[in-house]
Amino acid sequence: MITMHDIAIRSLTAQHPTLETRRFMAAVREAIGPEDYDFEAGQSKIHIRPDAYKIHASDQVIVCFEVEYGHPVSTKTMSNYSELWWIVSSYHWNIALVIVDKWGECIRGINVGDYALLKLNTEHPHKPPYSRDNDLVRMAAVMHAAGQEPC
Repeated sequence: MITMHDIAIRSLTAQHPTLETRRFMAAVREAIGPEDYDFEAGQSKIHIRPDAYKIHASDQVIVCFEVEYGHPVSTKTMSNYSELWWIVSSYHWNIALVIVDKWGECIRGINVGDYALLKLNTEHPHKPPYSRDNDLVRMAAVMHAAGQEPC
């Protein structure tokens, strides 16, 4: 039986044919190319399966798409993306998360690095605030340059 969630993913991938829907963690590992144990150990603890994704190796950006229909993006999901960001950022990569509605339309974007740093500042308020100068505008420009609109 095809669900509304499946229809939204099909709509999204029809609009953006270069999006992938399988083998996310393997694709991340292949794109980043680390040969060290830390990456393997860290990523094995993280369970993320975005509904769709695009890896822009030349710009070192991973753009993930999550369809919010029946199961909105939870705090646990955001924590998993945050944990993955800490790993990939050590290789100078970034992650953007694009939230998609049940009709396959992009409704908002989240810079996972900013979320991870905000989470760190919230959990450890005695530490100095962290910030990043890398936002979704740059990631949207990367996707546009690759011939794909992020939303």
